[in-house]
Amino acid sequence: PQRGFVSPAEFVPLLEETGLIVDVGERVLRAACTEVQRWFNLGGRRIRVAVNVSPLQLLDPNFGPMVRRVLEETCLPPEALELELTETAAVLDLESVLGVLGDLLELGVTTAIDDFGVGESWLARLSDFPIRTLKVDRYFVSGIAEPGNALAIVKAVIALGHALGLMVIAEGVETEAQLGALRA
Repeated sequence: PQRGFVSPAEFVPLLEETGLIVDVGERVLRAACTEVQRWFNLGGRRIRVAVNVSPLQLLDPNFGPMVRRVLEETCLPPEALELELTETAAVLDLESVLGVLGDLLELGVTTAIDDFGVGESWLARLSDFPIRTLKVDRYFVSGIAEPGNALAIVKAVIALGHALGLMVIAEGVETEAQLGALRA
């Protein structure tokens, strides 16, 4: 390792620990929205950009207004933004988070649960949150074409998501075999 190098797995917790996650998160959101709007202005295909959000950002009372402000300043339509929450967000105070997620939903921003299935937090509270998308973690997708339980888990997550009226996205599809198993 290089001297002074912090791995991505250490970086976000370090930002959370130091309290810098809110400011850095705003910069990341602004950069992503600015870039996607630039693509749109150049005639690019309309896409949705997904930005990960720390659970601590959801507890910031200025988070919803900040998202609105960034969208207005970058001229990005709200439907072009998806905010991804990790499963650890489910352990936060439900009332605090529901208000923020409700405001985002009303604004037109899509929210997603990232890495669904890795932790246990979301399953018990899944129906409490105004979520539109489940993202199956790449850990399960990587083993979907091999013998074992990965396929059964992915099928169960897809069935759960569809039963709740959610869009389900599989992360980390790298092979034709994985794609074929998901399509089946």
